Amino acid sequence: MLGEFQKQIQQPGNAKLAEYLHLELAELNLLDWEVKVEKDPMGVITNYAIKFHDNSNEAVLHKITGLSDENEVDIDLNFFQ
Repeated sequence: MLGEFQKQIQQPGNAKLAEYLHLELAELNLLDWEVKVEKDPMGVITNYAIKFHDNSNEAVLHKITGLSDENEVDIDLNFFQ
């Protein structure tokens, strides 16, 4: 499942991720990010998060609702299904 999820969201200009983050595609393309996967002790995926790197566009980052101080935002487990 993780491989399919990463394949879906790591495509440049992914419209679904941009929509989820309330961004335009052009804005999403200004950001440098990676997928973080959190698992419980049994290895079950409990959370996906997008981590935005420090070189990402600050003005665009400020538009993302729920962005943490660590420049991360949680993604609903079911969103990309």
